[in-house]
Amino acid sequence: MPNQREWQEQRDIINKAMKALQKRGVSASAGVVGTRQGAKRIVTEAARLGCDMIVMGADPKRRLLVRDMMWSQEPYRVERRAKVPVRLVIEAPSDNA
Repeated sequence: MPNQREWQEQRDIINKAMKALQKRGVSASAGVVGTRQGAKRIVTEAARLGCDMIVMGADPKRRLLVRDMMWSQEPYRVERRAKVPVRLVIEAPSDNA
């Protein structure tokens, strides 16, 4: 499970995203949860809360053999399981990489 610093980093990310959405007049809510079955928990929470859509950051999609073993590919598992639309936001690689 994440340590306190990692939890705070995740809260900071969603707070920044929420402020950007609110500035644009978009009504949204967000949260950070911990679990070993991320996709299942996210889909369950979205259904429980009556969400219209799930928006997640995602790494670029990997080959099938590799992606099922990588935590960074969890957003794609959410996309496959969810009954609501899922929007995956893939950050472009930086010039510093």
